[in-house]
Amino acid sequence: MKPFTLMIAFSICSLVLTAGKTLKVDPPPPGHPLVLGEAATFFWEFEIKHRGNEKPRLFQATMPSWMTFTYNDTTAAKGSHTYVLQGQAKPDALGDTPISLVFTDPKGNPTTLSFVVRVVAAYTPGDFDGDGTADFSFREGNSFYYLNRQNEATYLFFDGMPANSVPLVGRFDHDNRADIAVWNPATGDWSIYTSMTGYSHPVQCQFGERGTDTPFVGDVDGDGLDDLIIHRFVPSYDEKSRGVWFTRSLNNDSVDSLSFSGYDDDIPLVGDFNGNGTVDVAVKQLRNNRWTIHEFYGETQLARFPFSMQDSDKIAPADYDGDGTTDIAIRRVTEEQLGAWIIRSRNGSLRLQNFATQPNDIEVPADYNGDGLADHAVYRPSTGEFMPMIREKVKVISVAPANADVVPLMAQSFFKRHYRR
Repeated sequence: MKPFTLMIAFSICSLVLTAGKTLKVDPPPPGHPLVLGEAATFFWEFEIKHRGNEKPRLFQATMPSWMTFTYNDTTAAKGSHTYVLQGQAKPDALGDTPISLVFTDPKGNPTTLSFVVRVVAAYTPGDFDGDGTADFSFREGNSFYYLNRQNEATYLFFDGMPANSVPLVGRFDHDNRADIAVWNPATGDWSIYTSMTGYSHPVQCQFGERGTDTPFVGDVDGDGLDDLIIHRFVPSYDEKSRGVWFTRSLNNDSVDSLSFSGYDDDIPLVGDFNGNGTVDVAVKQLRNNRWTIHEFYGETQLARFPFSMQDSDKIAPADYDGDGTTDIAIRRVTEEQLGAWIIRSRNGSLRLQNFATQPNDIEVPADYNGDGLADHAVYRPSTGEFMPMIREKVKVISVAPANADVVPLMAQSFFKRHYRR
């Protein structure tokens, strides 16, 4: 009998053994990545159900030294046996670790159970030096920089994309430093620069190339690394356009889509609005001043509510209260409430903060002091200054000459998509 191998990529619960017989594994291995320093314990207690009384024998195991495999004989029953695979991930386990367990039946027929355990470092979005705080990052011309602890511009790399390309901060490798993706709207070409390669030798791919496309990055599938996301308006015969979201996994190049949002003046955005560790999609609808939030996978509309009654309001979503979910937020730029930030938390409560009174200020909220809360922050093109508000105090940091050719990387995709150098 030929051996049968089944790869488990975070979700599978059945193994075919031999002709007509099924070896069932329940539950499947944990699907979330292990985070060093936070949740690096792997524990999988699973039951193997089979025909007959004799338990399957573990013939061969390929697993890291920090894992142990045990058999729990106290739960043994006819046709059912329980096993435990567990361990505490070590810092040198960073990355993807393949696990392989080969079981044999009484006749010696092998069945291989294979899956991957992903170990990632604790990560703060926008942190380019790995110190646990976000850094102000920007593109000037075709060169990319971030501000270090001394507020000095640290060079990252040069990219030859055209002037209207869209830079995005994300996480595409397993360490604790931010990575950068650059998207060319004319061709749909992406260049992905990772910290683990020293921001050299970018990964190249093509995804999204229509005039209305807006690019994003975010962890759609919950594997701990960001995926590529495109929002597109597709014309229809009525006054509505059909909003379609596409996502592409860099693990296997698979592409999925979701039809959601209707009008061509909707403002798209992404964030983890329900705190489950995966990115959701949302739109601010200018025609009725409503926000609608939708899970990417499934049919769940998470929320729909009126908020931000002025078309000129600028969106600034971030986790301002530290509850692990993205809060809806806007900065008002009309004269009567200039500089008012209005934040709506997940529970519907509202908070007001006055900060940044120049209409052309660019919102770049992030956790700039490492306390787990997003700080209000803007880049002011008219003076070339980065201005974060940390613990109610505003810092003013010179970045570039006034009106320089600067694009802040943490700004919203909608702004960067329509920005022209």
